[in-house]
Amino acid sequence: ILYFPAVSNDLPSNTNLSTRSRNTVYTMKKVAFMLKRSNEATSKVKKRYDPGSGKYSLHKLSNATLGENVNVKDLVKAPPEDEIEDFLATAVVDSYNRIKLMYSTIVEDAPIYKTKGCSDETCPKMSGGNKYEYLWQDGKMYKKPTAMSAPDYIVNLIEWVDDTLKDETVFPSYDDVPFPKNFMEVCSRIFRRLYRVFVHVYYHHFDRIKEIGAEPHVNALYKWFYHFSKEYDLLQEKDYEPLEELTRRIC
Repeated sequence: ILYFPAVSNDLPSNTNLSTRSRNTVYTMKKVAFMLKRSNEATSKVKKRYDPGSGKYSLHKLSNATLGENVNVKDLVKAPPEDEIEDFLATAVVDSYNRIKLMYSTIVEDAPIYKTKGCSDETCPKMSGGNKYEYLWQDGKMYKKPTAMSAPDYIVNLIEWVDDTLKDETVFPSYDDVPFPKNFMEVCSRIFRRLYRVFVHVYYHHFDRIKEIGAEPHVNALYKWFYHFSKEYDLLQEKDYEPLEELTRRIC
């Protein structure tokens, strides 16, 4: 499994607001609360798409992506015995949980870190450099594309994905309930938005990733995510543009 250094969902008891921005502390609380609630909300989904299940080879195979001689293109192909919808659903849940874990490592701004975390102050836009900016739209609370900070974007993203995963008409909990006809489109929408988290992390927080020693893990996760997305045509070609150079180098 791709592990990242553990981070706390709670603020340190000795947090000194005189030396740390109140806005940054608020951001940490906001994201930590959403991550904790997300883990609780998606517990029922994990029962069917259990990483420990012998039925799904995705989890066993994706753990090997840190190896130097692994052909990831082979790993992302659904085995003949797996139903394609189940395989895709497992990939969505698995990659979503790993990306949340990745983001949790950059949102903290504890004194032990030399690099800045992701906060409303440091990241007022959900962006990838100066060229790429992502606006949030969910058709409910945000009916039009709306600019927001990176933490706010990701909090909304987590809530949106959680709601989708909890929807029994989209991600049924039981094997005898069929997936909807537009399931591939649903997976595509989720993957396209999750990809933007990679873009933001690589452009603005890769120094933190290197500081905590997670660079090989993040690169391996991205490599798997990229090849899986290409294999099942989950992203549009323009979605890959922000990380085009990185992709050529590590994929």
